[in-house]
Amino acid sequence: PRFLKSGIQDKNFYKKMWDTILSGKSWRGRITNKRKDGELYDAELVITPVISDIGKIVQFVAITQDISVQVKAEKQLEHLALHDPLTDLPNRVLFYERFEQLSALSIRLDQMCAVMFIDLDNFKQVNDLFGHEQGDVLLRNIAGRLLRMMRSSDTVARLGGDEFGIILANTTREGVRIVATKILETLKQEFILNGKTANISASMGISIFPNNGTD
Repeated sequence: PRFLKSGIQDKNFYKKMWDTILSGKSWRGRITNKRKDGELYDAELVITPVISDIGKIVQFVAITQDISVQVKAEKQLEHLALHDPLTDLPNRVLFYERFEQLSALSIRLDQMCAVMFIDLDNFKQVNDLFGHEQGDVLLRNIAGRLLRMMRSSDTVARLGGDEFGIILANTTREGVRIVATKILETLKQEFILNGKTANISASMGISIFPNNGTD
C-alpha cells in the first residue's frame, strides 16, 4: 500500500524494480518501509511474478522480512571500524579516507587544505597523577573542545593514544595560523578531573596541501 511507503527510495528505485518484475524476472533487494504507526523499518523484499500457461503475468508474490536488527548491527560495526571507541571521533583509517577525498576536491577547485598533527605534552603524567580513567575523561574533553572549534567541513580525528589529527578544508596560510593558535591556547585552559585542576599543553605539526606535498 502506498501509505506504507517511507519516501526514502526515489522514483528511479521503483522504476528499476518494476522493469525487472514486468520482464518476468524476480526482484530482490533491501527497502525502507513504514509501519502503520509511522515508524520506519528496513526490510528484505523478494517479488516474483506469477506467469500463466500462455506466458502472461497474472499476479505477483512478495515475501518481506524485517531486517532492522541486522541493519542496525551492520551500521554499528561499520561505525566502530571507522571511529575511535573512546572519543567517537574518526580514527586513523577514516582520517586518511577523508584526506584522500578532500585533496582530490581541492585539486579540482584549486583550493588549499591543511593537515595538523597534535601531540599532547606529558600526558603520561596526567595518567600517573589522576589515573587512567580520568585520563580517558581528559581525552574526551579535549575531543569536545577541538570539535567545537572546527567547521562542519573540517575533520577532527584521534589517531591513537594522545595524538589527534585535524584536516582543514578550503583554507589559507593565515587561516591555518589563526586556527593553530586558537587550538594551542584552548588546550592550555584548565581541565577539571575528579574535582581537581589539570593543565596540559600540546605540540603541533602542520602541512599545507599542495604546497608541502600532495600525499
